[in-house]
Amino acid sequence: MPRQERPVEAGDPVLVDFAEALRELRRQAGSPTYRQLSTRAHYSIAALSDAAAGRRLPTLTVTLAYVRACGGDARAWEQRWRQADAELGRPVAQEDTTVPYRGLFAFHEGDAEVFFGRDRAVGEIRTRLSERHFVGVFGASGAGKTSVLRAGVAARWPGPVAVLAPGANPVEECAIHVAELVGRSTVEVHEQLRADPANLALLLAPTTGLLLLVDQFEELFTLCDNAEERTWFIEALVAVAGRAHVLLGVRADFYGHCAEHEPLVEALRDGQVLLGRLTTEELHQAIVGPATARGHRLESELVTRLVADAAGRAGVLPMLSHALFETWQRRRGITLGLEGYTAAGGIDHAIARTAEAVYSELDEHGQNIAKATCTRLVALGDGDDTKRRVPHDEWDHDPTTTAVLHTLAAARLITIDHDGVEPAHEALITHWPRLRAWLAEDRDTLRVHRHLVDATRVWQDLDHDPTALYRGTLLTRARELVTTHPTLVTSTQRDFLGAAHTASKSTRRRRGLSAFALVALVAVLAAVGLYAVRTSRDNERRVTEAVIGQAMAQARLLRSTNPSLAGQVALAAYRLLPNPDLRGGLFDVVSSFNRANESGSLNDTNQALFHPGGRYLYTASRGALKVHDSNGTPTPRFSHVVPNLAPISRMAIDRTGQTLAVKAVQGPVHLLDVTDPSRPQVVATVPSTDSAAPYFSPVEPILVLAQSSTTTITFQPVFNRTIRVLDVRDPAHPVERARVATEEDVVGFDHDGDLVTLSPESGVHLWDFTDPARPYRQSSSPDTRHVPYAMFSPTAPIAVSIDTGAAVVSGGTDGSTRLWDTTDPLRPRAAGDIPGLVAMALSPDNRFIAVANRDTVQVWDIGDRDNPVEYAVHNASNFTFGTVSFTADSKALAILTNNNSGLLWPADISTAASWVCQRALHPITLADWSRYFPNIDFADPCAQQGHP
Repeated sequence: MPRQERPVEAGDPVLVDFAEALRELRRQAGSPTYRQLSTRAHYSIAALSDAAAGRRLPTLTVTLAYVRACGGDARAWEQRWRQADAELGRPVAQEDTTVPYRGLFAFHEGDAEVFFGRDRAVGEIRTRLSERHFVGVFGASGAGKTSVLRAGVAARWPGPVAVLAPGANPVEECAIHVAELVGRSTVEVHEQLRADPANLALLLAPTTGLLLLVDQFEELFTLCDNAEERTWFIEALVAVAGRAHVLLGVRADFYGHCAEHEPLVEALRDGQVLLGRLTTEELHQAIVGPATARGHRLESELVTRLVADAAGRAGVLPMLSHALFETWQRRRGITLGLEGYTAAGGIDHAIARTAEAVYSELDEHGQNIAKATCTRLVALGDGDDTKRRVPHDEWDHDPTTTAVLHTLAAARLITIDHDGVEPAHEALITHWPRLRAWLAEDRDTLRVHRHLVDATRVWQDLDHDPTALYRGTLLTRARELVTTHPTLVTSTQRDFLGAAHTASKSTRRRRGLSAFALVALVAVLAAVGLYAVRTSRDNERRVTEAVIGQAMAQARLLRSTNPSLAGQVALAAYRLLPNPDLRGGLFDVVSSFNRANESGSLNDTNQALFHPGGRYLYTASRGALKVHDSNGTPTPRFSHVVPNLAPISRMAIDRTGQTLAVKAVQGPVHLLDVTDPSRPQVVATVPSTDSAAPYFSPVEPILVLAQSSTTTITFQPVFNRTIRVLDVRDPAHPVERARVATEEDVVGFDHDGDLVTLSPESGVHLWDFTDPARPYRQSSSPDTRHVPYAMFSPTAPIAVSIDTGAAVVSGGTDGSTRLWDTTDPLRPRAAGDIPGLVAMALSPDNRFIAVANRDTVQVWDIGDRDNPVEYAVHNASNFTFGTVSFTADSKALAILTNNNSGLLWPADISTAASWVCQRALHPITLADWSRYFPNIDFADPCAQQGHP
């Protein structure tokens, strides 16, 4: 069974009610797994499960993604979220609206009435926008770009305004904001945007008079480490400029980064505004205007001092604004005086004095938490460091951490909003000496921790996949942080390290089993100097294998946000180390390209049956018979539900692909004409017991119904089994030729058209239906009675054979799978076996067998049935033994579990490689290669297939 969701934790009733409501919404949607929700919502499993845990209020964007993934009403849930947010009364939301100064915070649209001093710049930008549709505003850090763009330009824009920042995932950010603007599903919008950057313009086209304001555009280079997403974002914005106005806010020191992208250079040609320093008059307006607008006054001596301290200085506005905010805090009545300004520390020291005052009021543990908090909010650069947003799910929520965050926020040093935590301004980094010292002394440690943060998120998003765990040196260095910097490592990261340490010990124990055998060999090799060489090579090999394994784990994570890059990384990893685990990893990544998987159309499916023609797939989903059409592609889409059928449980299709038999859950067997596979039509109904199962002969037009019933004799249940033989050469008029009582279980037809039955007491039996009205039964020899059951290919219209004979697959009592050569069905020969796994399906071409246990579905190559070879592995946590069936061409399989999830999984390397390279928007870059495969020579994975 799948892991049960933990009960909502007792706590604030508002949080508990909100979490319970989310869980109820998920139940109403059919209880999809969080892995399925993650695929639909484009948020991590951890973020979505945490949203319904009841520990804290999730962000609005996560909430709406959860709701849309469950098919809920986004508008109603947004209102519900805002009500919960108001009832919780977050401390950071309770701002005094009479404060005239923003401190380190930027002015936004709602602050326009207290925004002064930038009329000249705002006018220039508006003029440029009236002439061009693409404008970039460049300015130094601290020049007030965000305030100008939002409180100046956006507040006065006559039409709709959409504001976003690129963040680490520009495509996702666009999808969230565009979906909200156009009133569509985030998942749908994300898919359209991911397919083509030009689709951003198409989605926004109906919104007339739109201003798309991209603030902090430099995040595209500081936070987004995906070159393909950077290119996508730039191409999308350039395309939008043909239908709407695009306004960028860019830090001036990233001008060179912009110049590296030719489409951006062309778009910004004659469309640039340089935001310079304020003039003396503008400084006077910026200082006096806000206070006057809110009914306050400044002493003339203070105004003179402020203008003198700020005039001619670059990047001074955040310090000026913070000094004014601190001076306002020390006002007397409605008057701000020079004495208060001096006490605050003036422009040069106000930030440091505020930060030090907050820090000194904390106890020793609180100070350690504050250090860890502030250093985590900085993105380390080769030159200047920049601020970094840390999402809520990366924080511990113990009382001390929460208190420190709220204390820093109350002092306006950091901001806490619905998406995460970040410094109020980068001026905090440059003007607080203690923070600069922390960053200088712990730089290497912080990089190790940042890598740990990313690795932990990958592990969470892959549902604790053991292949994503640290090993070797990475694990050793990261575990040292727990001792040397305990406040830096969160509880989730400790869980990750604990799991990695446990897995590492398990690996060492396995290696230790052969230690005694190695001792003598080591002694001999060491004597001739070979041991050291081989050990070095082994170490290099293990490091390379670890790097490739980590690259595959990263590819799994990337598949929902950047399938183009994910596919190329996965294909490269497999080609570097072609083993079953990495082949399966490649297939896992490629499966995300499949629209049937993206849409969840195979969820809640208890049987999948592929038409022999290859194009159509029939599924029994929630009792309904559904038709899926691949239309010549490997990605079948749901087409329609076959009408006028009661809920069904089982299906079978005849050898010609013209007749489909479906068994109602309670009721008869229906025969459907599928001469036109796209439009199954019921042509006959055969009464049967509820337990009947249909089997078509691969040789003759015969349908067997194996049914059972229970009667009670002297208070004891007696099971009655019956084999019914129907002639279906005219499916519209089936004729029952024989009805035979038996004590045996029906397995299916063998390659000669004989029905195989089994009995624990009497062994294997063959029923010959050459004359359907007089079935002839043959029995096996006593030495074959140990075979508990047999399996035959469910899709091939011929006997399931391998080379010179047929093969049946039996699940041994020890949970293993054995192949039997049934050239003579009554005297089978034992062939190869696959220990520890149970057979699920044979491929129509008889080359592969799918086997499973609780943790994996594996595909084995049985071309040599005496020596099966592991081919590919799909990690399927809590598989719970559903069903597996191959496509007609044996190049993919449908994996259906008993926990309502379904997946169409590729099983052919050439097909998978073709899918990857056809979907590759751009070849993998050398920079991306170095990120995922450090110290491994570059090799374009699509060089053989070619790029589109």
